Amino acid sequence: MGVPTEQPGSPMRVFTTHGTVLNVDPTTGELRHGSPAISPPNARLVFDGPRAQIMHVVLTTLHPIACSTNHSWSIVGPLGAGTAPTSTVLEVVRLDGGQIALKALGAFLSAESDGRITLSRTECGAWERFTLREADVAKQLKIAAVTMVYNERVFLPIWRRHYGRAVGEENLFVLDHGSDDGSTNNLGRANTVRVPRDKFDEYQRSAFVSRFQASLLCYYDAVIFSDVDEILIPDPALFAGLVDFVGRQCDQFVTALGVEVQHLQNVEPDINLSRPILSQRRYVRFAADYCKPLISRIPLTWDPGFHSCQYPQLVNRNLFLFHLKAMDRNLALENLRKTRSIQWSESSLGRGHGAQFRLREDEFIKRMFPYSLEEINASLVGDFDFSDDLSRLRIDRANTYQSFKGGFAIVPDRFLNMIDALVPASVPARPGVRTADSGRPWTSRSGRDLDLGKHLVVADIGAAGGLQQSWSKVEDRIVAVMFEPNPAKAVELGTSSNRFADVVVIQSALGEAPGISTLYLTKSSGCSSMRLPNRTFLDRYSVRPAFDIMSNINVEVKTYFELFLAGEVPPPDVIKIDTQGTEFEIIKGFGDLLSGCLGLQLEAHLYPIYEKQRLFHDLVMLLDGFGLVLRKISPVDHFDGDVVELDAWFTVRQERIAQLDVASKWKLSVICSEWGLTEQVRQFPPSTDW
Repeated sequence: MGVPTEQPGSPMRVFTTHGTVLNVDPTTGELRHGSPAISPPNARLVFDGPRAQIMHVVLTTLHPIACSTNHSWSIVGPLGAGTAPTSTVLEVVRLDGGQIALKALGAFLSAESDGRITLSRTECGAWERFTLREADVAKQLKIAAVTMVYNERVFLPIWRRHYGRAVGEENLFVLDHGSDDGSTNNLGRANTVRVPRDKFDEYQRSAFVSRFQASLLCYYDAVIFSDVDEILIPDPALFAGLVDFVGRQCDQFVTALGVEVQHLQNVEPDINLSRPILSQRRYVRFAADYCKPLISRIPLTWDPGFHSCQYPQLVNRNLFLFHLKAMDRNLALENLRKTRSIQWSESSLGRGHGAQFRLREDEFIKRMFPYSLEEINASLVGDFDFSDDLSRLRIDRANTYQSFKGGFAIVPDRFLNMIDALVPASVPARPGVRTADSGRPWTSRSGRDLDLGKHLVVADIGAAGGLQQSWSKVEDRIVAVMFEPNPAKAVELGTSSNRFADVVVIQSALGEAPGISTLYLTKSSGCSSMRLPNRTFLDRYSVRPAFDIMSNINVEVKTYFELFLAGEVPPPDVIKIDTQGTEFEIIKGFGDLLSGCLGLQLEAHLYPIYEKQRLFHDLVMLLDGFGLVLRKISPVDHFDGDVVELDAWFTVRQERIAQLDVASKWKLSVICSEWGLTEQVRQFPPSTDW
């Protein structure tokens, strides 16, 4: 996220704002852009003052790139021979949100839809905007998230769940300003810092948080601060999450684009805290107040309210701050009654700080919930694009930011499951101490009540053919939950597993949000998927005909979490996923049930054999956020000897094993034995040498 040093020889990888990366085709020498997963890291932008050149890295040598209106290529490459004797020197144009444009001879460098890189555009659009990443940022960034609270029974669990998944719960810091309602008790691995309760003062709060953030930067690469009702989400179409987003920024700090989540009382019911928030609240409005600088790699001195800091700001259009204060009228009024009871310092009252927290209820409702659906539809912006509002926005030092509301927008589908529901009381909160649901009954299909503490719940997603593992040593204690969207295969499952204590067959696909999706049935049934095959990649291999689509059917998609809430499935002890490209979305659909899971097996890919699929490293990082770590991998040879596909096994982290109760330790030992995993033990004893 550091600003380019603009020193000669400082090499940076160049990414488009759509997530592809510039690279040189080794066979043709042409500069192109493509998926980071399959693109060689052999193109670098090297600065020389305010100008730069794209260079082709060949071993330890840098060869310049020549750019034209139709193609760009390495001068050392075959296309360059005798065609472009000189390289192209580019002017670096700094844009908002840490992005840049590259310009020469009056034209902007552009990433074409067919993969070419051209010097051909007179205007700077989305495909002419780039971000830079240092060559050595492959390491996992360590990021802390901080909030300050007082009696936040609703928003703190949402905040903890969201940021805990993003950066790891052990990296959360909750500054507790005297809570007495129990909301800050039992926060798992999150760090709680008790702050004395006194009269509320915005200057005191911003100064304290600024110094706390600076201290954390001694140990962390970056720090996020947000109020407890502020949820930061990088565009999921471009980034795998907050860590991925931070790693791909050029600026030392990032200002989010703020939107206010709206509750349309006439058409939307009260919020259901057992369901994802944005799936129930589809309308948001641009809010200049919430365009805040909240992610930083350098110490910031925030002004009261955290709306501005000591540096000039540019809003990053790919990072959204969803403000949840007005997501529900009744909850907002409950919160208002709390804030009106707070004693404010004389200095804050004199400056008018927090006046919105002391409004009368009628004034508050008029300000926060004045809109009808007709009014909103009349001022909708398209494609979640707030460019007009951003053009009005100026943020200066000394808290002279503009406070205005802008256009309304409908939340795109890709965001709908990004702010999860609260954790139901029956689900252990991450990471927690697993209790194996001791004594909790599960009614089997035969009508027997089974004690889940004495049974192993195996969830098999993509279960055609039955459970892959035999579980022969404990088959009479297995509760098998099998998912298969193919109707014919699902019928077979219902009669094939009578040896288990119970079998639940769900004729449905799983995902991260409920709905209807298309299942593409291929020549080889094992290649069928809800994603289209990636023909460009598959054409390399003899297995390609197996992916030919023969037909397709519409299938219902559910989440495991919603099925659990409905009482249709028990919480899983072990999960197996083999769904050809949709593993990431399925895992997210388990919600915090994953926090109680002891083991997970899946088939994954190092290269995208399906369009828009998440790859193996994305799955590893997602599962790590739930305390599940990689224990074993085994390549699957379907691709002419290339390692493209693999099976992977995950179990709970070692430090969590000591917290397991007796029943859960038995279950974990059964899982490890079935999978051929050794006991998790520390290989290196403590030493004073390191």
